[in-house]
Amino acid sequence: MGRAGLRHLEVEATDEVELAYALLPEFWGRGLATDAARACVTIGREWLGLPSVVALTTPDNLASQRVLLKASLTAERELVHGGLKHILFRTD
Repeated sequence: MGRAGLRHLEVEATDEVELAYALLPEFWGRGLATDAARACVTIGREWLGLPSVVALTTPDNLASQRVLLKASLTAERELVHGGLKHILFRTD
């Protein structure tokens, strides 16, 4: 049905820990991405003691932006990653 997890990601020459998730389209709209994202944030912040967790999404991916907001990440800035414009979200 999909995947979710934490991984190291270099963002503008800085090593970050990224929340990454993907679901097959037939599982969209059920709250699963939000649940997975919240669980990953909890693992990263509370279990692993990370100072923050980041996520990247494209400006047109409004569904993913809503998931990240519900998982307590906030939009920090726009940047280019992998040759594409993205919005960087971060936990506080």
